[in-house]
Amino acid sequence: MFSPLLATALLLAPAQPATDTLATSGVTLVLGAGCASADTVRAESFVLETAEGSAGGGLLHLVRIPDARSDQLARRDGRALPARLEVDSAGTRLLTAWLSGVATRGYRLTAGAADPGLEAQRLGLEETLAQLRAEHAEATRALETVEALDRQRVTARVELPRARERVATLSLRLRMQEERLGALARSAARRRMLEERVTLAFAGLALAPPTDLGNCRAR
Repeated sequence: MFSPLLATALLLAPAQPATDTLATSGVTLVLGAGCASADTVRAESFVLETAEGSAGGGLLHLVRIPDARSDQLARRDGRALPARLEVDSAGTRLLTAWLSGVATRGYRLTAGAADPGLEAQRLGLEETLAQLRAEHAEATRALETVEALDRQRVTARVELPRARERVATLSLRLRMQEERLGALARSAARRRMLEERVTLAFAGLALAPPTDLGNCRAR
C-alpha cells in the first residue's frame, strides 16, 4: 500500500499547458544520472509516492507523449539505475530529487481523452465567427453601396471612410478569431495524441546529491 509523499503538493507537475506560462513547465528524469551513459526522459506530469514502512522506496508515475525513449521505459528486464528528477515551471527549478534503484514497474499506452473545456471554447469561437462573418458581409455590402453613391456624389464625404474603416475592423477581428480557432484546434489535437503512463519503482529518495551513485552497470 502506497501513500503520497509529504511534499506531494510540491511534486505535482501541471498537466499539458493551455497557456504560455504552463507551456514552459516540464518534468525531466535523467536515467543513469552520474553514470558514464545517461538517458533524458521528459514527461508532461508526474506523481511521486513513498512506500509505508519502507526505507525510502516508492513509486514514480509519469504521463508523457511517446518518443524515442518509450522503448527503454517499456522494458521490464529488472535493471535498476540511479536517476535525477527535475521539475521546472516558467523557467524556475521547483524540485531536484535523486532516486536510486529505479526500474520500470508498469507501462500503459492510451489515447488522450477529449477536453470538455476545449470543446466549449471551440463552440464559443465558432458562434462568434459566424456572427462576425455575417457582420462582415453586411458591412461589405454597405461599403459597396456607399462607394456607388460616392461616385454619383450623393453621399456625405465622411460616409465612405467610415464604411471602409468598418470593413477593415471586422476583417481584422475575423482573422484574429480564425487564428484563435486554429490554435485551439491544434491544442485539442495534441491532447488527443497517444500518451504513455509509466510507473517506475525506486529504492531510495534524496533531495541532495548522493555520495554513492548506486548501480551504473552498462545498459
